[in-house]
Amino acid sequence: MGQQDVIASVLEALESGTPSAALALLPGGPDAARVIDRACDESERRIMADLSRSVRTTRALVEVLDAAVELRNAGTLHAKARRVHAQALTYANQFDVAERTLRDALDRAEAAEDRLEVGRSLLTLLHVCARQGRFGEALAYGERARLVFEALGDRVQAGRAENNLGIIERMRDRPTEAIEHFERASAALGGEAALVAHVENNRAEALLDLDRFAEAESAFERSLRAFVATGAHRHAGIVLGNLADLASRQGRAHDALARFAEAMRTLENADAAVGAPGDAARLRVEQADVLLSLGLSEEAAEAYTKALEVLERHSMRGERARALLGLGRARLALGDDAAGDSLREAERAFEELGNDSGRARALASSASAALRGGDRVGAMESLDRARELMKDRPAGAAWIDLLRASAQADAGRDDEASRIAEQATDVAEALGISPLAGDLLHVRGCSLRRLGQREEARTVLRRAVEHAERGRAALQADLFRGAFASHRAEVWEDAASAALDCGDWKCGGLDCRSLDCRSLDGRKLDEGFELVEMGKARSLLETLGSARLPETAATPARACDHELGAEVERIRGNLHALYERAWDSKDGDSERRERTRQLISHWEGELRAIMIRVGASATLGGTAVRPRTLSEVRSLLSDDAGVIAYFADSMESKRSPCVSAFVVRRHGATVLRNIASLERVHASCEAVRFQVGRALARGLAGTASERLRGDARRCFDDLGRVLLQPVVESLGACHRLVIVPMGPLHGTPFDAARIGNEDAIDRYSISVLPSAGVLSVLPGERGWLAPGGAVCIGVADERAPRAEEEARTVAMCIRGVNGGEGHCDDGVTLCVGAGATRERVAKVCRGAGLIHVASHARFIASNPAASGLKLSDGWLAADQIAAMDLHGATVVLSGCETGRVRISGADEQTGLARALLAAGAASLIISLWPVHDETTTRLMTDAYSRAMADGRGLGYGLREAQRAMKKTGVHPAAWAAFQRIGRP
Repeated sequence: MGQQDVIASVLEALESGTPSAALALLPGGPDAARVIDRACDESERRIMADLSRSVRTTRALVEVLDAAVELRNAGTLHAKARRVHAQALTYANQFDVAERTLRDALDRAEAAEDRLEVGRSLLTLLHVCARQGRFGEALAYGERARLVFEALGDRVQAGRAENNLGIIERMRDRPTEAIEHFERASAALGGEAALVAHVENNRAEALLDLDRFAEAESAFERSLRAFVATGAHRHAGIVLGNLADLASRQGRAHDALARFAEAMRTLENADAAVGAPGDAARLRVEQADVLLSLGLSEEAAEAYTKALEVLERHSMRGERARALLGLGRARLALGDDAAGDSLREAERAFEELGNDSGRARALASSASAALRGGDRVGAMESLDRARELMKDRPAGAAWIDLLRASAQADAGRDDEASRIAEQATDVAEALGISPLAGDLLHVRGCSLRRLGQREEARTVLRRAVEHAERGRAALQADLFRGAFASHRAEVWEDAASAALDCGDWKCGGLDCRSLDCRSLDGRKLDEGFELVEMGKARSLLETLGSARLPETAATPARACDHELGAEVERIRGNLHALYERAWDSKDGDSERRERTRQLISHWEGELRAIMIRVGASATLGGTAVRPRTLSEVRSLLSDDAGVIAYFADSMESKRSPCVSAFVVRRHGATVLRNIASLERVHASCEAVRFQVGRALARGLAGTASERLRGDARRCFDDLGRVLLQPVVESLGACHRLVIVPMGPLHGTPFDAARIGNEDAIDRYSISVLPSAGVLSVLPGERGWLAPGGAVCIGVADERAPRAEEEARTVAMCIRGVNGGEGHCDDGVTLCVGAGATRERVAKVCRGAGLIHVASHARFIASNPAASGLKLSDGWLAADQIAAMDLHGATVVLSGCETGRVRISGADEQTGLARALLAAGAASLIISLWPVHDETTTRLMTDAYSRAMADGRGLGYGLREAQRAMKKTGVHPAAWAAFQRIGRP
C-alpha cells in the first residue's frame, strides 16, 4: 500500500472515531511521522467543510499520537496536532477546551524550538481570546505571532496575523484601524484566494461599522463567491448572515429576513448549526434586531432570550452584549419593567469590551426607559453622551438624533425637535435608510404642525407616509406587513390629521371646538380619507382584493421547502391537541393544568419562530391592493345608505388623540373632527362592556331586573351621545348604515346605542366593516336560493344542549325542511351530531349560499389562527376555515363570542371573522359575547321566519327579531349580542 493510500485509510479510521484502527495502520519508522503530519494538514483543510466531523477527527488524531510509542518524542508533531484540534474546537465555540489544548500545543512547540508552530499556536490563541472578549490578550498574542512570522520571512502567515489583528481592532470598535490591518493582510496574502476571501469578509464588516454600505456589500459579495467556489459552506453561511445584517442596517427588512433564512439553511446544510451553536445564536440575535424593527417585539424577545443562553454558555461576550441590548429594547417596547436591567447590563458589557458604539446604543435606549419613568433630565444627559460617543458613525448618530428629537418634542421644544430631525433626515436619506428617514420625518412633521406651520407639516408628514408605504410594500408576508403597519400606525394617523387641517381657526386650529370642518376643500378631504384608509386593515383588503390566497390559507410548503412545511403542520397538530385538552379538561389537578399551559406557550413560541422563517421566504402571488378613494366608496352606496368611518385624530392643540369620523353618503361626504377624546370613548365602551358582563354574570336568560336595565340604558345613552348623536345630522335620510370602528370601538354593540329616546337599531339597519375600502372587494351575497343551497350545522354538548335543535329548527324555517339528514330536495343540507365532522362540513359548505353554525366557538388570543368552531370530531380552526371556498356565502355563527378578535395597530384583526372573510364569505352574523342557548334558539328561529316570510334577507330578519325581543323589556345583553359584518 502506497503512502497516499495509508494516509487515506488513517483519515477514514480517524473520521469514524476509532483511534485504535488508525494506530494499527501506521507504518514503522520515520514514515509514521510523515503520515501523521499529512493527516494533520488534511484535517486542518477539512475543518471548514465539515466542522462536527473535524472535531471528532482531530481529537482522534491527538489520541493516536499519544498512543504511538515511536512518536512520543516528536514534539513538533504533538504541537501541530493539538493546534489543529484546538482550531476545530474554536470554530465549534468550545473555547475553554480549545484554550487548554492550545497552551499545551504552545509549550510543546517552544520546547521543540519550532518557531513556525509557535506562531501558528499564538494565532489560534488570539482567536480563542477574541471570541471571549479578551481583546488585550488577543492583541498581545497577535503581535507576537506577526513578529515570529516576519522573522521567518513567511509573508502568508504574517498576512494571517494582520488579518487577525484587524478582527481584534474591529471587535474593539475601532473599524478604521481594523481596515488598515486588513489592507496589509490582503497585500501579504496575494494569490491565496481562500485566505483573501476571509480578509474581504472581515474588511466588509469594518466598512459596515462605518456605514460605508455600498463598499461593504461589494466586499461581502466577493467573499461569498469565493467561499461558494471552494465549498466552504460554513463561511458562506456566515457571509450570508453578514449581508443580512447589512440589509437590516439599511432598513431593508425583507431582504434581511430572506438572507437570514438563507444563511441558516446554509449553516444547517453544512452541519454547522449543530457544530457551531454560538455562530447560529449570533445569527438569531441579528435576525431578532430585524423583527424588533418591524414591531414583532414578543418574537424578538424570545429570540434574544434563547440566543443569550447559548452565548453565555460559550463566553461570547461581544455577541452577548448585543443580545442584551436587543432584549432590553424588546422589553421596553413590551412595557416590561425588566427592560432597564437588561439595558444597564448591556451598557456595562459594552463598556468592559471598550465598544463605544454599542455603549452609545445602550445609553440611548436607557434614556428612552428613563423618559417613560419621568426622568427627563437624566434621559437628555444620557442621549447627549450617546450622541458624542456615536459622532463618527452617521447612521447610529441619526438613530440617536431620532430619540433626541422625540424627547425634545415631548418636552414641548418643537423648534429644537424640528431642527434635530431635519438634519438627521438628510443623513438617513443620504445613506438610504428609508425607515429611519420616515420616523424622523414623522417627528419633524408633528412638531411643525404644533408650531402652526400647517402646509410644511402636511408636506413633511406625506413624505413620512411615502417612506412607510415603501417599507411596507417591500415586505412579502402578511405577518410582517401587519406588524410593520401596527408599529407605525401613528404615521398614517398624524398625516391624515394634518391633511384635514383647514386653516380656519374656528375649525381644526389651536382653539378648535367645532365638530364639522365645513370650510375644508374637497382635495384635503380626499387626501385625509385616503390616508386614514391606508392605516386601516390593509392586510385584509389585500387578501380580499388581490389574486393571491391569504397567508393563513396557504400551505406552508409553498413558502418554504417541504420539510419546513411539514414541521409547521406538526407543530399546529401539537397545539390543536393541547388546546383541546385545555378546553375539555375537567381535571382539578392544578399542576397538570399548569403543565398544559407551559406546553402551549412553548409550542406557540416554536410556531411563531418557524412562521417567521416561512414568511421570510414568501413572495406575493398578486399585486398589492391600494386603498379606495372617497369617490370610489361613495359610488358603492345607494341613496339610503351611509358610512361612518371613525379614526384616531391628533388635533394641533392636543398631545393625546381624539376620535373623529368621516360621514360618507352617495351624494357627498364630510369629516366631523374632535367628536370626543379617545380617553372618553374608551371609558364609554368599557362601561357598556361592564354592564353586559354584569348582566351575564347574574345568569341572564332573557329577563333582568329594572335596576340592571336602567344601569345599562344609561351606559348605552352615553355611548350614543358620544359616538352617534354628533353624526346624525350629517347622515340625513339614511336608513342603512355601515360603521367602520377604530381601536376601542371594535366589538361595540352599536345597535343598542341610544339616539335621543330610541335605540340605534330602530333608526338604522347597521352592519360593520374593518375598513370602508372592504366594501369594494366583498363578493355579492349568493343567498340560500343559490345552487349550493343552505347548510345548517349543529353540534350539541352539555354547555350548549340545544345546538342541534337550533340547527334543525333553522333548517325547517328554510322552505319547510322535514328534519331528515343529508341533502334535501329543497336545497337545505342538515349536518348535525356525529355527522358534523370537519371533512363533511368542509365539503358541504363549498358553494353554499347560506351557512348556519350552532356550536361552540373558541378564541385563542395568543394564537388567533387556532381559534375555531367545535365539530363532532374536533375543532375546525381559523386557518383551516380560511382555506375553504365560501365565495358569496352568508355565514351565521350563533355560538358564544364568535366575533372575538385580536386587534393590533392599524386596526388589523385576527380571529374567526377574518378567516371567514378571507375564505370569501360575503356577510357574517357573529356574537360579541357569551349567548344563552335557549334565547339564541328563539332569536334565530324568529330571524329566519321573518326573513323567509318577507324575502328581504337574513340581515332584515335578524334586525326585526332583535327589535321584537327588545320590546319584551329584556336586557340589551339578551338581544344585542349579534352583529352583522357586510354591506349596508
